[in-house]
Amino acid sequence: MTSFYLCPNTGIGLIFRKDAVILSFSAPSGEGPRSSDLKWEQNKECAVPTRRLRLCLQALSLSSQHAKEVVSILQSCPHLSEVDLLGNKLGDEGCSFLMENLSWISISKQLDLSHNFLSINGIYSLLKAVSACQKVVEVEVSLYHNTAVLRFTEDGEFASSPPR
Repeated sequence: MTSFYLCPNTGIGLIFRKDAVILSFSAPSGEGPRSSDLKWEQNKECAVPTRRLRLCLQALSLSSQHAKEVVSILQSCPHLSEVDLLGNKLGDEGCSFLMENLSWISISKQLDLSHNFLSINGIYSLLKAVSACQKVVEVEVSLYHNTAVLRFTEDGEFASSPPR
């Protein structure tokens, strides 16, 4: 079953399929060029403005078995501002895998792993992995409130660095 939604103000279309979510970008009619209208000429540069996207994968029952696919998706999206994985079932194993790959994922603002069945060991693994990522400026974790939110600086991409 496929569903399609179009936001008339932005021209962004969302296509939901059983196994995929597809974002389609185009300018509203009369407000700017569509991607197919951009013409590339020899020896000229055409600057396309960078979009910052928020990826919301809330409450999709994603488990540790989906962690590799989630990391692959995140690695292929270089302009994410926020990633919301709230309310899934990644658990310690899935969140740890995500954290191990944090240096190769570009998120400019926030990663929300709240309500993903993290134990004290999972939070320890998260904090250990975060210490190697220089872009993390704030970590909010609470077993009582089931929160795990990482906030990042907004300049450039992630870079591995020695532990702090």
